[in-house]
Amino acid sequence: MEYCTVCGVKQEEQSSFCTACGAKMESNNQTVNPARAAAAVPKSTGFSQVSKRSKIIAASLIGLALLFTGFYQVGASMNDPMKNARSFVEALENNDAQYISKRLVSSDESLHVDEKNIEGLLSFFEDNYYEKEFFYTYLNDQMEHINTIEETTNFAVADSGYLPGHSFLTYEKTGRSFLFFDRYEFVLHPVPLTVHSNHHDLTLYIDGEEFENPEYGDGVYYLGSLLPGYYDIAGKLDTDLVQLETEVSTAHFYDGYIDLYLEMEEIDVYFPFEGASLYINGKDTGKVMNGNDDTYGPVLLDGSMDMHLEKESPFGTLVTPPVTLMNHYYELSLALNDEYHKPVIDSLHTYMMERSKGEMTLDAATLSAVTTSHQGEFNNVIQDVRNYGGSSMAFLTGTVFDLQSFDLTFYEGDWYVHVEVEEAWEVNTGNSSYPDTRTNEYTLMYDEADEQWLVHGVYSTYSLDYANTESYSFDIDEQEASLAEVIEHSDEAFEVLFDEFISANVYGINYSDSSRVEEYVDPEAPDYLKEVVDYIDYLYGRGVSEDFLGVEIVEVDTEDNIHFTVTTEEEYVIYYEDASAKVKSFESNYSVRFTSNGLKVSKLIDTTELSSEEY
Repeated sequence: MEYCTVCGVKQEEQSSFCTACGAKMESNNQTVNPARAAAAVPKSTGFSQVSKRSKIIAASLIGLALLFTGFYQVGASMNDPMKNARSFVEALENNDAQYISKRLVSSDESLHVDEKNIEGLLSFFEDNYYEKEFFYTYLNDQMEHINTIEETTNFAVADSGYLPGHSFLTYEKTGRSFLFFDRYEFVLHPVPLTVHSNHHDLTLYIDGEEFENPEYGDGVYYLGSLLPGYYDIAGKLDTDLVQLETEVSTAHFYDGYIDLYLEMEEIDVYFPFEGASLYINGKDTGKVMNGNDDTYGPVLLDGSMDMHLEKESPFGTLVTPPVTLMNHYYELSLALNDEYHKPVIDSLHTYMMERSKGEMTLDAATLSAVTTSHQGEFNNVIQDVRNYGGSSMAFLTGTVFDLQSFDLTFYEGDWYVHVEVEEAWEVNTGNSSYPDTRTNEYTLMYDEADEQWLVHGVYSTYSLDYANTESYSFDIDEQEASLAEVIEHSDEAFEVLFDEFISANVYGINYSDSSRVEEYVDPEAPDYLKEVVDYIDYLYGRGVSEDFLGVEIVEVDTEDNIHFTVTTEEEYVIYYEDASAKVKSFESNYSVRFTSNGLKVSKLIDTTELSSEEY
């Protein structure tokens, strides 16, 4: 009996092949190990179990194959770049923000695409038809590129070839999906945001959130890069003087500047004083003027602001009048404030009366508060009056000060004030009187050491501006009494008069020329003039000549501030015709009158010889 060596089924004798499995049988004369044959014979129950397992495995493999096939087909469909592109275009046309949100990513991992970006993109394409057409043109070019290239890596770079002038949205291969598929996505690219502004100290806000520490240079703020979209950009300026705010809504899809200008201005101020402080609406701005042209801002030129300057001086704080800001350029001058007017006015009143006394008495030393240069000028005036006449007796009756004319200047370390004054005088010629009105501009310099204003110059001017004036009046009687007191206690004018009068007499005696004498004789005393001329001629005819040695004023008595009695002591060397000579002194009493041309001799009352010695 034979058994199949493959399946173990008992075989008929002389069988060449197994009737069960078809395996070739061994030679008939080969002895088969009964144990091996027995072991090789499977039990009927074991064969059934093997067949079932095989079926399960086969079914599982088939299922997995089907599942994989389905999965692959689904994955291929989901990652089909053509299909996705068409779907994205359809979503754009239908404003399907939900679909677009699934297909739109940012090229900058730190910036995330949100609902606002998607809505902005849809609005931008909706409002800008040609932009959308440009994008579709780019997308068509990109799809053709994808179809013609089997293996690419990030080939969808937006450039002028694919997207002319449109660079913020591209369709790109961004990686792998499910290990088997190329992943294509629509990518938003950040766009730099730069802001032009007219102020360097703005606080900037993007959609209501403060942007901290923006980079700034040359009038431009650099706010980094933002994903394309619509943004509200605001700038605020909050200072002690102004609170300004401006806001713009911008479609931020391309690189460019955003103008964020505050409605403010700058002003140019010319002020010729260094170190003054600028005030706006009464507040110190901290701006210190440089003594020339200065620029300041921001300010508003709508009339809501006013400006003034303050500067410290040796005589107090000086304040310019407030100016309402309506223009871009201002020239400001510094005027002496009202509270500092009185010392200037008092100094000028004193000067006017002292000058008048000096001119009437021919005494240049009457001025008490003038600069050295002006004292020199007055000395020359008095000398000219002595030489050429022209003095008069004048009393101040009133003044009118233009209060708007107290302008200040600062030159080589000294302060000067310029004041315009109308002066009313009563001029007395002896025989008559008449009013005289003069308008002068005075310049006074401040003497810091003595803390007083000194008259520096006087200039005649045409008329006074009466818009803002202050008037003063004076009593003539008081001035006449004061003048009389000055004359009584000051002999200089009389000394000058008699020195020159006697010198003219001596010249006439020596040279037979009495013409010089007439200048010193009262024009209302012609008899006395004849007497003097006759005496000169007499002495010259006798061959007498003289040397005048000097005169001294002994006493001056005033009658009515115009007529005076003057006692003198005179000394001469007298040369006689016999060639003898004597030194003689005389005491004389003269009548003197103050005329329109100054003091003049009216009469020789008497003369007494005091001494006579041989020469």
